[in-house]
Amino acid sequence: MRYWLALLLLGFGVVRFADTQTPKTKFENPDLAPEERAADLVSRMTLEEKVSQMQNAAPAIPRLGIPAYDWWNEALHGVARAGIATVFPQAIGLAATWDTDLHFRIADVISTEARAKYNDAIAHDNHGRYFGLTFWSPNINIFRDPRWGRGQETFGEDPYLTGRIAVAFIRGMQGNDPHYFKVIATAKHYAVHSGPEPDRHFGPHLGPGTQRRQFKRARRERRNVDVDRIRSRSETCTKSHISTIRTVITDLLPRRNRNKHGLGNAR
Repeated sequence: MRYWLALLLLGFGVVRFADTQTPKTKFENPDLAPEERAADLVSRMTLEEKVSQMQNAAPAIPRLGIPAYDWWNEALHGVARAGIATVFPQAIGLAATWDTDLHFRIADVISTEARAKYNDAIAHDNHGRYFGLTFWSPNINIFRDPRWGRGQETFGEDPYLTGRIAVAFIRGMQGNDPHYFKVIATAKHYAVHSGPEPDRHFGPHLGPGTQRRQFKRARRERRNVDVDRIRSRSETCTKSHISTIRTVITDLLPRRNRNKHGLGNAR
């Protein structure tokens, strides 16, 4: 099991211990490096416990002090599905402003509300879906064909604009605290997801040349911002699941991020 799940839980304070408690293990010691704490935590988990964490609704591990956590939250233009929240225009409407500073400030408001909702949820022992700190936003797909049906979630058809708006949104969401993330932004769906989804809509097959031209430009704009989660909808990228996963990992995913997520030697 890769350490990144544990790193995220430690990174925004989901795994908590009393301030007056003397650390008994490395992962309980906030003075140690996050990587060292995560490695120690994972080393104490059984195989069954590791497998249980590799799903959307991850159950609690009481013996290690790990609470239940659901990774699914949405915040494309406001905190979604978690009660009353500020609702901003849809992503494609915001992109039409061409205003990166505005988008940063909007994302900052969204993440502030998200933190408040999370704090209230934890105070009421609510560990359910839509009340966590990991958000499946922004949608960085290039809107190539309206038959896809989800173009309103994107920043449009221009790779450069998509990249610049995405950088502003991610920075606004994740904040600049030197120790903890405000929330976690998820750049979805990493590559060539914008059609087809055969159970819902239709879109043209995307060849490898188009993949490189359209998506690498947007990727270059995002390379200076640290996105801590990547979603890959491999079943909809191309016709071959296995070849698609290999293409996303070894070609479209930058080497720096491949190494960061432990995929440097993927073939």
